[in-house]
Amino acid sequence: MKAMLFFILFTSELSSRTVTFSWNDAGASQYWLQVGTSHGGDDLYSVDQGTGTSASVPDLPHNSETVYVRLWQKAYGEWFEDDYIYTAYNDGATVAVPAGGSTLTSATATFTWNNAGATQYWLEVGASVGGKDIYSADQGAGVSATIDVLPHNGETIYVRLWSEQDGDWIYRDYIYTACNDAAVITGPAPVRI
Repeated sequence: MKAMLFFILFTSELSSRTVTFSWNDAGASQYWLQVGTSHGGDDLYSVDQGTGTSASVPDLPHNSETVYVRLWQKAYGEWFEDDYIYTAYNDGATVAVPAGGSTLTSATATFTWNNAGATQYWLEVGASVGGKDIYSADQGAGVSATIDVLPHNGETIYVRLWSEQDGDWIYRDYIYTACNDAAVITGPAPVRI
């Protein structure tokens, strides 16, 4: 196939693990669709579509990773390609309470998530993205966990909820602001330094 002649980039989140990709008929004599986990990759799917204008691609990732799609078309005896980028579907559980981005009200908080049908959940809390220095525990098939060792100094904390789906561990990340129960001067109105 000939080197890339033009490049178009679109982003979108996929809605399931099986997706039908459709394209307009540009009058090409042949189309080829490839899907991969790297730019130009075809490790997920690579099939000659003939003159068809759609393809159903099964078994896509389900962990929010980046999916790269390349549509080749043969016209005037040469191959042309368009590249697209998507975010894979994530079928992991979602924390409902407390809302992501919120400020916690005490050093104890109960995190509750939806039942995504996972065989197991694992909750981690840390002082950095992906950290588990504050809390890390298997939740079994439970859909909530009460943590009573959270910081109470107003720092940012990071929560990662893992779900085991079809033998794969997938996660969603959340950021919170810890409560701050330190005494502060309220009057006369100060200027904090």
